[in-house]
Amino acid sequence: MSGCYGNTPRKVPGRNANGIRGAGIEVMMEIEKKKEKKEMLLSLVTEKEYRPMKPKELAGLLQVPKAERGGLNALLDELVLEGKLMRDGTGRIKAAGADVKTGIFAGTQKGYGFVSVEGEKEDIFIPPEETNGAFDQDLVQVFLMSGDQGRRRAGRVLAVLERGTKELVGMYDAGRSFGYVIPDNTRFAKDIYIPKGKDKGAVTGHKVLVRLLDYGDDKKNPEGEVVRILGHRTDPGVDVLSVIFRRGLPEEFGEAVRDEAAAAPLEVWEADCE
Repeated sequence: MSGCYGNTPRKVPGRNANGIRGAGIEVMMEIEKKKEKKEMLLSLVTEKEYRPMKPKELAGLLQVPKAERGGLNALLDELVLEGKLMRDGTGRIKAAGADVKTGIFAGTQKGYGFVSVEGEKEDIFIPPEETNGAFDQDLVQVFLMSGDQGRRRAGRVLAVLERGTKELVGMYDAGRSFGYVIPDNTRFAKDIYIPKGKDKGAVTGHKVLVRLLDYGDDKKNPEGEVVRILGHRTDPGVDVLSVIFRRGLPEEFGEAVRDEAAAAPLEVWEADCE
């Protein structure tokens, strides 16, 4: 199977000088090849004789050249995101059984959370000690734990597949040699450590926008850097700015929206309310 993950696509002649039609066919062929590779990997991992392997071991088994192993890793990542494969505690690849689910983690201020799985009505309760470093809105893979019949499903987070929060808004508190930010989103259960020199000059009481650099672990808090100071928490308009950045709303509207707003009548007529 050497070379099956990184071959240069075969050129397909097009009908015009720009080769638009040929390029379209080429893309479709690549999509089909990718689908076939994923099906082959699934078939291999679900065989009875298969034993969990690390990606490097799988690459050796499939005789994938080193230069093309990035493609193999990308396919494995996609299959994990799709909930078809999983990584165990040692990073080995194995098939995801019916007791493994993929969904969005909703955090709480008290540390526990819930995972909602697309297509399923009931969410999964995650105890505080089983969150495995997941934060609010992360895409996670969860193992369903056996429990009493009739009670809410409970599980533990096996892995965080994709972080849902890259930036957040909060209040800055300065220390002697570092600072930290208390997130406005109370579902983000930990304060953000801000190293010296990454505070952008913020002082205690400033509302700031923080970019997360590291999500920490059981022993250390997440780390970030201040990318924008919104103003002091008591400044006029800072509360509105905080909501805008927290919700990812546009800070300014486009010209067409501004023109329409300017043309709107200032007085509301009774007929408009009917």
